[in-house]
Amino acid sequence: MGRVDLFGVVHKGIRALLFELSSAAARLDVTSSKDVDGLAARIEHVLELLEEHARHEDAVIAPALPAEVAGMLAIDHGTLDELAAAVAEASDALALAGLRERAAAGGRLSRAIDRLVAAHLVHMIREETEANAALWAACDDDALIAMQARIHADIPPARMSEWLEIIAPALNPMERRLVVEGRLE
Repeated sequence: MGRVDLFGVVHKGIRALLFELSSAAARLDVTSSKDVDGLAARIEHVLELLEEHARHEDAVIAPALPAEVAGMLAIDHGTLDELAAAVAEASDALALAGLRERAAAGGRLSRAIDRLVAAHLVHMIREETEANAALWAACDDDALIAMQARIHADIPPARMSEWLEIIAPALNPMERRLVVEGRLE
């Protein structure tokens, strides 16, 4: 096994969450108020999870990074916040749209989600490569495990269970076994 990776496992779950959201928006029946409301609730929840994840990175991981890398990730997080706000706005617009306007509003929402997904993919790769390289150069595994413990301590048990339900299906069998055994988080 390699170095402690603070990003890889959670990012697999986030990718799955984002891909599922994009697919749900693409196949949305805009004529169904129940489906539109369901997607709006799902969007709100996903955006909340993304904000929580970024908040933990900013509070715990960023201070351990060199200023240049931390600054780059802060810029990314600002862009992701703007894109998330655009998704929320497009979701609200769809919910308020009349039946005639729903197809166009649904298309705008789907594109807003896809822009958010695309930006997250680039950002997560940056964290998994550049940020991890900087962390590995600056910190030993004990320090990384301590950061991970700080993040986990800030997540209430019910929310941690929810995160694990999101992450576990996105892992390969070996990773899933290690997570269950508590040797990979």
